[in-house]
Amino acid sequence: MKNNRQVRVRKNLHVYYFRSAKAGIKNIFITETYRSQERQNYLYAQGRTRPGQIVTSTLNSNHKSRLACDIAVGPPQSLYDVVALN
Repeated sequence: MKNNRQVRVRKNLHVYYFRSAKAGIKNIFITETYRSQERQNYLYAQGRTRPGQIVTSTLNSNHKSRLACDIAVGPPQSLYDVVALN
């Protein structure tokens, strides 16, 4: 069951999409919503104890409680393996 904060996040995301479309910004994608602590630990290690760029600043993310999402802008070909998605 969704709590009030989750409902607000969802509504704000709808507003963001609407305003972006109105401004002519297209190709907006949600790349990650819920994230387990294990996944957060894995991302936190990136750029610190394993190779790659740092992509998060915390071990205590709002993703765990479904109060955050990652958003990307760009053609899907540059974000995902489109062949694998099909």
